[in-house]
Amino acid sequence: MSYDGARTWRSAPRLGDRVLLRCPRTSGTVSLGVHLTDSLGNTPPQAVFNAYRTRPAF
Repeated sequence: MSYDGARTWRSAPRLGDRVLLRCPRTSGTVSLGVHLTDSLGNTPPQAVFNAYRTRPAF
């Protein structure tokens, strides 16, 4: 996931078949990306830029 417009990426911990997303305390957007590998070994990049907005914590 990225908090800075996809300039840098961070890994998110997996919890079984789920992923734990930690939201920043500031307002902005979060982009999500995944690394996939199919049965033929292809690894197409997948990303959703500005997937959702965050707001400041109170």
